[in-house]
Amino acid sequence: MEALHQVFDQAAAGYDALRSRVIPCFNDFYGTIARLVPSDPDGGLAVLDLGAGTGLVSAVVLAACPASRILAVDQSPGMLERLEERFAGDGRVRTQVMDYGSGPLPAGQDLIVSALSIHHLEDAGKKRLFAKVYDCLKPGGLFINAELVRGSSEEVEQGFQRAWQEHLEASDIPREELDEIYRRMSYDLTSSLEAQLIWLRNQGFVDVDCFFKYNNFAVYAGKRPKAPDTKN
Repeated sequence: MEALHQVFDQAAAGYDALRSRVIPCFNDFYGTIARLVPSDPDGGLAVLDLGAGTGLVSAVVLAACPASRILAVDQSPGMLERLEERFAGDGRVRTQVMDYGSGPLPAGQDLIVSALSIHHLEDAGKKRLFAKVYDCLKPGGLFINAELVRGSSEEVEQGFQRAWQEHLEASDIPREELDEIYRRMSYDLTSSLEAQLIWLRNQGFVDVDCFFKYNNFAVYAGKRPKAPDTKN
């Protein structure tokens, strides 16, 4: 089986053009991220975009909070090349090739965001990542994950997959590209929404909730608690 970054390197060139046709709830999915991005009138946010791909989420964050400073990381150099083309000359966005699942994350983040990436980790890997995310957020910092989630039972999951396949087959995506999409989907290691919310709470996140869900597409978030007020 090919390494995951090689699969996405090959898909990088046409990735943006396909995304809105692949995701049946595209506008609401990414729109929820925009709605959750905190406003910061005091100079923007320090943001880490995990599995940044071609920069769709980074663009959403910058539209919502233009003064943000983003470090966009991904395993795929090909994806990051597309991201760098998108933000050419924009000093607010930096890139780094990184396997965020196994390596350390940079501390001091106001916002850590990810979309359609963390589901490539096994359950244990997701839990370890959530612990690193918590540690790297500033007190009061926010984690947003727009993600593929598994159905609460095998029957529900099969229904989700049928609905998504029907959407894809009814699209105008050429057969060859559809086959490539299905091949990338074979790398998915989805976990249930309920489990992931529990893992966040167990790690210490507060205000954990799901803010959008359409079949197997969900946007959930949680905050690192603010530091105790030590003023008398």
